[in-house]
Amino acid sequence: MFNADEIEALVVGMSWVEARADAGLSKVARDVLAKVGAVLPATLAPLLLESTLWAPAFGRQANADIVDVPLVRWAIRERRKVKLDYADEQERRSQRVVWPLAIGYFEFSRVLVAWCELRQAFRHFRTDRMLQTNVEAKRYPGSRAKLMRAWREEQSAQVCPGTFEHLPGETTRRSRGTKGALSER
Repeated sequence: MFNADEIEALVVGMSWVEARADAGLSKVARDVLAKVGAVLPATLAPLLLESTLWAPAFGRQANADIVDVPLVRWAIRERRKVKLDYADEQERRSQRVVWPLAIGYFEFSRVLVAWCELRQAFRHFRTDRMLQTNVEAKRYPGSRAKLMRAWREEQSAQVCPGTFEHLPGETTRRSRGTKGALSER
């Protein structure tokens, strides 16, 4: 069973998700708390039902997403390629086929981490700038876990060495193959 600190962590975490995630995850966060509340013993229920902790979103809200972000999350889980119609910061449009790996949830935006077939490199795409998405039936090759390790390695080298060291998965040296796809050395 949960202890008091774990219940409070759930409340804060689900409150944060409800206020900042896509509509699908926001609803799920409420459902999670309802399910936890249904199984808590009477002595612990007030920690959830009468919580004094929350993570509200004040001021500026994240821009609304045009596309179905829960469908993009499904594509990540299923390793499906996604065709994006995207507008950059200057509103220049481009079409890309990407291998979606993860979505980062930030205070005012959500960012898709993906391998971009056009650029043959990892790219980041804000979900509020995605104009259209089409999930393809075709899965991308290889392992999402290996691609995530390569992305973390690249991010650590570019941003701040050691940033992703706490994340699970061993880091291996990568190089570009003949067609730009990642391969192990």
